[in-house]
Amino acid sequence: MVWILAVVVILFVGLAAGLVAVSGAKPRTAHREDWLRVAKVIIPAYGLMALWLHWWILRPSRRRRRVWLTPFPPEWEETVSRIPYVQRLDPERANTLRQRMKLFVAETPVYGAGAYQPSPADIARLAAAAVIPTMGFPEWEWWGLREVILRPGGYDKGEYVDDDGVVSEYEESGMVGEEGVLNGVMMIAPDDLEYEFLRPEEGANVGYHEFAHLFDAGYGGVAKGPPWPSLPQGVSKEAWGVLVKSECGRIENGDSLLDEYALTNDAEFFAVASEFFFSAPARLRDGHPELHRFLSELYCQDPAAGVDAPERAVKRVRARRDRRHARQRQPEIRG
Repeated sequence: MVWILAVVVILFVGLAAGLVAVSGAKPRTAHREDWLRVAKVIIPAYGLMALWLHWWILRPSRRRRRVWLTPFPPEWEETVSRIPYVQRLDPERANTLRQRMKLFVAETPVYGAGAYQPSPADIARLAAAAVIPTMGFPEWEWWGLREVILRPGGYDKGEYVDDDGVVSEYEESGMVGEEGVLNGVMMIAPDDLEYEFLRPEEGANVGYHEFAHLFDAGYGGVAKGPPWPSLPQGVSKEAWGVLVKSECGRIENGDSLLDEYALTNDAEFFAVASEFFFSAPARLRDGHPELHRFLSELYCQDPAAGVDAPERAVKRVRARRDRRHARQRQPEIRG
């Protein structure tokens, strides 16, 4: 909008300069004819500019209306209908989720790395991971996201040592660029995303994790502490700090459902807690009630409402890199 205002100011300045140049030192009686000649040029120009601004400003709403009226892609339906979160929605909210998924895909470029061609199931899972965390915010848009790149197998290699001293390689399954050419670029491993959507009881989902980082960044980062806009004013930075410290202590003592990766820093703690909140909300509610209550208020929704935690949940794998190796040793499961 700043550049639009700049164009208007330049046109006004040009009009004034033109009048001065045309009038010059002419007698006052000639000024009226000069004004009329300039007006015949300027008024149509302003009319055309007004029509262009009207078209430009309303362009997103027209595009969204067209997307809203298109049917939900049938090739997405099987994938989306298997997500437990979606299964718990009433028909109206389920329709809203599907409509917002279409809008996300229409407005966010999604590419495959190299020769990889994302499948409809890949696109559906990505869109679900983007929309589900923001279902409590009807007008939410991912303004800071420029594009998403799907790269099977991850994007960055590293090494880690397990409890037995064995050194193994791993690849990160997701990231969001924050500066330089990668600013606003998200990278996700679609095979990891598929695996984690098929096993929500583990509480891990790289899609929820990366979009939680974007959600957090939109409010200035958890390092600054609350209040975020959706939290009660009584929630202070100190209270948030106490909660994080308490939860991190449980992780260190082996008494937590959360992945050890949450100990990296406050931002990663928030992302790890968020992915568990949306993947296995009933388990988080029963095992970490205070954290679950905080996230419910922050995201303006409670995915665990009316849901019982599984009596025999799958044991949480200790770290994302370990889970990736476990997935590689198991038969491939397609969604």
